[in-house]
Amino acid sequence: MKKFNIWDLVIVLSVCLIALFFYTNLNTRAENTDTNVIKITGKAGNLEKEVANSIATGDIIMDKNGTQYFEIQYTHQRPSSQAVPNWENEVIAVDSPELDTVEFTAVSINPRLRADNLFYNWQQINPGMKVYIETNKTGFFAIITKIESIPKEKVLKVEE
Repeated sequence: MKKFNIWDLVIVLSVCLIALFFYTNLNTRAENTDTNVIKITGKAGNLEKEVANSIATGDIIMDKNGTQYFEIQYTHQRPSSQAVPNWENEVIAVDSPELDTVEFTAVSINPRLRADNLFYNWQQINPGMKVYIETNKTGFFAIITKIESIPKEKVLKVEE
């Protein structure tokens, strides 16, 4: 039988220290109760009237698995602008009678979300990205215009 030498002891101790480091790192991340929430602002343009009317304050944004991520806190609906040529062949913007644009703000309800590394439907979200958003009522494409971390005290509660 072979004896333990000093190198065997060094290797066993370093493996144990690395395992201890990973264990404590994972536990501190899981137990970190952040007092901030994530607020996203977005714009969904050229939506059919039925889809635009179904986006409302209090709707829950969830991923494909049904995990709840955000709650919509504010919506603003207006007619979409369309570029059309006039009689002088100049392009002008007019309001569309059939399509609407919805601007919305949503705050996170999942405490494990971080603003610097936000994933939704297995895709990292950054401002300027076009993302398919699913709520408990409908789904639509939106462009994320702003992502920020705000204190929980500044979040307005949805009035029932």
